[in-house]
Amino acid sequence: MKRLLIIVCILGLLTGLIACKNNSSDVGDNNNLSNSEAAVIGPVEIIESFFTAFEKADYESMKIYCTEKCINTYFHGDDVFGMIWAKAIHIAEEPEILNEYEYRIFVDIEMETAKASALYGESETSFYVTMKRTDNNLWLIDTFVTG
Repeated sequence: MKRLLIIVCILGLLTGLIACKNNSSDVGDNNNLSNSEAAVIGPVEIIESFFTAFEKADYESMKIYCTEKCINTYFHGDDVFGMIWAKAIHIAEEPEILNEYEYRIFVDIEMETAKASALYGESETSFYVTMKRTDNNLWLIDTFVTG
């Protein structure tokens, strides 16, 4: 129940952020989070919010949590990283620290894959989500790493 309350609070905060359209420029126009929110929203919370939008295949909302590199690499017309939608089953609570600007977090997901995906027909998978901290102290999703 406490986790649900935290998620609802974060979603409310993020809804307010989206409505305000804060235009920080360090990572491109998709970055709508400010420095003050970054102190509250850490890497795990960013991934939780990303997958909340991904469950609904809300690709535009997902982009606020991503670097331009991530958007250009993984977002395609009707899928992201070969998935039409994905639901996080488990997100590791402690990120693996690669350096002070880069973390990775292991996720287990349920998904629907695109026909062109290497995983077409599969309904579950696991991978690392690599997070990068920007110059203005925001954590954003940068890459997805398998194997």
